[in-house]
Amino acid sequence: MLSRIWPAWRNALIIVKPETVVAWHRAGFCLFWRIRSWSTKSGRPKIGGEVRKLIRQMVEENPSWGAPRIHGELLKLGFDISERTVSRYLRRISPSGQSKKARKILHFNITEHPTASWIVQQLRDVYSDSLPYQYAILDRDAKFGTDVIQLLKASSIEPKHTCPSSPWQNGIAERWIESCRRELIDHIIALNESHLRRLIRDYISYYHSDRTHDSLEKDCPEIRSISCKPDGSSGIASIPRAGGLHHRYTWRQAA
Repeated sequence: MLSRIWPAWRNALIIVKPETVVAWHRAGFCLFWRIRSWSTKSGRPKIGGEVRKLIRQMVEENPSWGAPRIHGELLKLGFDISERTVSRYLRRISPSGQSKKARKILHFNITEHPTASWIVQQLRDVYSDSLPYQYAILDRDAKFGTDVIQLLKASSIEPKHTCPSSPWQNGIAERWIESCRRELIDHIIALNESHLRRLIRDYISYYHSDRTHDSLEKDCPEIRSISCKPDGSSGIASIPRAGGLHHRYTWRQAA
């Protein structure tokens, strides 16, 4: 059609590169759809002032939390909001966000001098009752020697060793260690062995009852119910966990 009306139209493009024309075309479409989006009110509603204030509070009180953890807490408070919306808002108020498998911790202990006999005793404490486990994943540390292997087999558990330099093959345990370090140990100075044991015990309690997990669809290993807002005047209660390094949020009951 353009050729019929204006046969020499190609000459007008000599001073303009083809890439420039394509860029103009794209910019025109972007402007068109931007104007269309302004004229409609589709999509999810904007974050309300109460939610924005609460997200800021969670970020300030829990520096290691990212969008998934904050989103999990908001769901437990009954807010209908997507994780993507939380992530987008976090980028506005902080330069970077920190962000899978979650399992219940059966047993823990600490010692300055781990030995094969000490490991055997820990396994005896874990497998004192009949547990429905078939395998135990071990790395290639020399302490997981004959005594450990014999005890596992006597408990009808088959030991499985990971390949050399392959921590991903025991991803659940590695993830737990990473979480414990990042969310607890990196932020404290343990005075002694008993102090560290108490801190980790508190963290495990928080890990089971309060901490939301991506792999559990933003729930806790011990099922955590959704807290509904009692009335219009109720506020948010911030409950310290793990010595104040983390917090659990719930609705404050009206006086």
